[in-house]
Amino acid sequence: MSRGGRRINSGRKKGSRTNASLAMARKLKKEGLSPLDLYIAIFRDEDAPIALRLSAAKAADRHFYPEPNNMNNDPNKNSDISHSEVLRRIEVEVRQEERQRNSERLSISTNSPTAT
Repeated sequence: MSRGGRRINSGRKKGSRTNASLAMARKLKKEGLSPLDLYIAIFRDEDAPIALRLSAAKAADRHFYPEPNNMNNDPNKNSDISHSEVLRRIEVEVRQEERQRNSERLSISTNSPTAT
């Protein structure tokens, strides 16, 4: 018999809501407000603690600007270039610049007069 530790299918399920969040959602729906309206109201409330206001601003920001990794999830949309391709191209450019700098150093050192 196992004791302690993680067990399969135990604990709160991902995405489950607490009674407080359900009550807040019902209240917002009853008043005709969206969660975004609530975040904006909290952000604009000058009497609210600054930590709460900043948290509300971050939450509202997610509604306007989705995270970059979620913006290109459409499999039917052909993107011009993939992230890995961008990284590969940057790496090639860096290597070319390093080679050029090294060749310039060699040409400077071979062309400079040596002290005799």
